[in-house]
Formats: sequence, structure tokens, C-alpha cells
Amino acid sequence: MSPISAPSVRAGFLGARELSISERDALVQTLDSWLRPGEEISLGEELPLIFGEGNAQHVFLEDEQGLLGHAATLPVEVDVQDRRYPVTLISSVGIRPDRRGRGWGQELLRACEAIAKPPFLLWSDRIGFYEKLGFRSFGSERLVVLSPLPLPQPDGNETRLGWIREADEQDIPGLELLHAGNRSFCRRSREHWDAFLKIPRVRIFLLMSRPTGGRPIAYAAMGKGMDFPNTIHELGGTPAALSELLARLPYHLGHELACLLPDEELIPRLPITRCQVRGFALAKGAERLPRDFYLGGFSSV
Repeated sequence: MSPISAPSVRAGFLGARELSISERDALVQTLDSWLRPGEEISLGEELPLIFGEGNAQHVFLEDEQGLLGHAATLPVEVDVQDRRYPVTLISSVGIRPDRRGRGWGQELLRACEAIAKPPFLLWSDRIGFYEKLGFRSFGSERLVVLSPLPLPQPDGNETRLGWIREADEQDIPGLELLHAGNRSFCRRSREHWDAFLKIPRVRIFLLMSRPTGGRPIAYAAMGKGMDFPNTIHELGGTPAALSELLARLPYHLGHELACLLPDEELIPRLPITRCQVRGFALAKGAERLPRDFYLGGFSSV
């Protein structure tokens, strides 16, 4: 079922707009069949800022058979070292399988640029495709594997600085403070945090200060949908608190954990068995953004 009501004989750009609930559900079902057939988690569940209530704009291409392609743009504000920058995130780029390889993906990206303002930022491992459209790798993340080797006392969920537990809705104020303390962060509302906590498979671990019942001093989020299984994708807290949390988590959970680190500062402090530099962020028109710009996993729509 196509979310576009007006038929089109020739494939073309049909504009950008927000979606009604019925259109959104039909669109998510179509995109899931194109991009992740057989997966338990839908794009609608994984990307609440794009397919939930918000200000995302959805761009469509259609031909005589219905929906041909889709992408979404989302304007956000990013703080980097106490300066605020407007950025447009591009998400959920997809072309119907029978029309791939014919240049429609490029048309879709050009349509996004026509209705939104630069700089544009997206996440993909298809670097060659996006470079043809003027996108460039922007920053890098280090994908490391943390070992569950036994650590010195204290045992269990205890660390030198505090103790570990999972976050819930009551912890959102503390998460907001830790997130806003990062060198670079995307501004979020409480509703955004509530939506993130409801993404299937997401778990957010807190390091609580002593004594028991203290405040959260670090967090690590893992399991954001299909692209981040068993992977820590967002962090908040001081280097000392984060190193305690990340070093203890694999032992606490009883298995290895992958982790996307924004910089090298934590690497010497962690029980790492493998490490590689892997860039996911691609940007266009981002000349004014600082090179240490970084967004956590929940913002990488």
C-alpha cells in the first residue's frame, strides 16, 4: 500500500510532508519488506523520532506501480563545546528492490537536499555511494570488543566508584544531565528519552554513585535495533566513571560486548580484545561543524 494518494505515470518526486498515523503504518510495513524482510523489529519501533510523532519530513518517489523510494529528513540542534549548530539528519533511505541500480537513490537524496537545509548528516556503510553525491566521512568511531575477564574486587555489580543497575523511566532526568554533559550532543526532550527506552532490545546501564541509592554518574546504552545487536552505542559521563562502567559491564553480563567509542581517551583503561576504526557518519555541507562533532547512537537515525 502506497502512502501517496496521487497516482503518477512516470517516476518522480512527489514532495515532502509529515504523515498521518495510517500513512505511517503503511509506509513502515512497506519499508520493512524492502530493507529488513523477516526481522522482528520494524523501522517504526527502532526509529521513533522518524516514524513517531515529531517534525520529520518524508520524501517520496512514485511510479505507476506505487511507492518507488523513500527518505526522511529531521532537523535537530547539536551542541558542540557550548556552541549550537542546526543540522538536518537524513534517514530511512530505501528504493523498491525492482528499481534499484537505476539512479533513483541519487534522485531521492537530491530531493532531500531540495527541501531541507545543510549541513546534512547520515549514517551508512555505503560510503562509495554517498561520496558520489558529495558526502564525506565525518569523524570516526572505534569499534572495540570488551572482554568479560574477571576483574579485581569488588564483585558482581559493584565497582570502585559505585554500583550498576538498569535504567527505567524514573532515571530520565539523570540521563538528560549526563547526555548534556558530553562534549557533543543532540538536544532531546523527555518524550524522546521515553521513546528511546521503549525501543525493543534497548538496555541502558547506569553507574550509580555511592552510597546505594545515589545519583547516576555514567550510562551506557546498548541494543538499538537491528544495526546494534549486543553493542554499546551511546555513552555519557566522565572518563573515569565510564571506564569503570565499561570495564565492569562484560563481567556483569557474562559475555563479550562490542562498543562504539567516540574517541581514544577510554581505550587504555578498558579490557579490549579487538579494535578497529570504523566511520559511519557521513556529512555534506558541514564545513562549519567542528571535527570532533559526534552524536550518540540514539541520534544516529
